[in-house]
Amino acid sequence: MVFFGIFFTGFPEKIDRTRISNFNLSGDILYKAKVLIKRRPSILDPQGKAVEKGAQHLGLNNIKDTRIGKFIEFTVDTADKNSAEKEVKEYCAKLLANPIMEDFEFTLEEMK
Repeated sequence: MVFFGIFFTGFPEKIDRTRISNFNLSGDILYKAKVLIKRRPSILDPQGKAVEKGAQHLGLNNIKDTRIGKFIEFTVDTADKNSAEKEVKEYCAKLLANPIMEDFEFTLEEMK
């Protein structure tokens, strides 16, 4: 029988992850995209209703009209802001949001 051991040599030094994540070789601009996806007002939100009932059971009786959505962040590596906006819209419309039931909105911030 053969045993392989893993030896703990301590924790590595603190790494500045923002410098690593902002690094790109393409010369393009990095944008931080923040997307908010919400159910359309005409669509019922059973998850929101369930959370609202839970709040009432906790004695929080002033909570009304709870709706649950999604918040998604990612980076976009493009040549300019117009290209980034186009790509984010396509990403949201085709993959992140259900166009029948959900609406989305997003912001783009240039990463330094």
